[in-house]
Order: sequence, then structure tokens, then C-alpha cells
Amino acid sequence: MMCVCTEGYMHVQNTAMVFRSQPHTHMIDIAPSGRATCRKCKGRVSKGSVRIATTAFVRPGRSTVFVRHPECVDDVFATALLAVYGTTARVRVGKDVGEVDALHVRKLIESRIADP
Repeated sequence: MMCVCTEGYMHVQNTAMVFRSQPHTHMIDIAPSGRATCRKCKGRVSKGSVRIATTAFVRPGRSTVFVRHPECVDDVFATALLAVYGTTARVRVGKDVGEVDALHVRKLIESRIADP
């Protein structure tokens, strides 16, 4: 909707904006603070712990980040993640995440697909 003022009157015009949605992006990362809550269990993601951050594009030029404990990955989330990347090896990893932690998270995601 868009408001247009002409001759002192305000008219509302329907301007349907076409938004081409982008797939969500995911990243295995370290929590920079302890303020975020897990999307699944609603518990706090403590500072310095490994998390999975999902960036969702909600409209043009606007995105939001959802986080989740690796242990809170379920089959629906794992399926959505694999629909974007095809394999867990392609999921981005933050620079502060160790190889062992990244491998552990990837195995957790894969196990949720195998055993929903």
C-alpha cells in the first residue's frame, strides 16, 4: 500500500511489491553473548557455546537471525538445512569454531535425518 497526497486528499494505492524469497542461510557459529534463546527449547544459548545460526530473509533488505542449540536440531530443521545445502559439509562454519565442534554438529544434523 502506498499513500499519495493530491489536492489535499490522501489516496491509498495498492502497490503489490514482488519479493523473490531467498533460501535461509545457516552457519555453525560461536555465541557472542548469552542473550539469544534457542528457537526449539526456548533456553538461553550461553556465551561461547556452539550454536547454529539461521538467517531468514523476511523482506527485501531485511533479515533476522534465529539460533538453535546443536542438540535441539530436529528432523524438520535438518531436512530444511539439507534442502539448501545438499550436504552438511557445505554448511558454513564460523572462524572461531574448532574442527572437532563443527564435525560434531554436522554428525548431529545427519543423525536427525537418519533417525527422525
